[in-house]
Amino acid sequence: MKIVFTDGSASPNPGPGGFSVIDAETKAPLILGRSKKTTNIVMEGEAMVAAIEKFPEVEILDKRSDEMGAGLGEKRLEKENWTNKKS
Repeated sequence: MKIVFTDGSASPNPGPGGFSVIDAETKAPLILGRSKKTTNIVMEGEAMVAAIEKFPEVEILDKRSDEMGAGLGEKRLEKENWTNKKS
């Protein structure tokens, strides 16, 4: 199982933004993404979605970032009929 940290933001909010997925053990960046016009919440959610899509058995650490972001990521996965193997 891959264990990761996720984070995302926009500056200004809304504005250009980015996200990252970081390996919890090595602290190496695994996935980086960006958008020209976005929000903090969208980037938080996109980070979680990217982690789950790349590593289906992922455990995401540090969900302190934004509950709204987590909710948006989950809604996107549901909309696309994607399920986590852990479910």
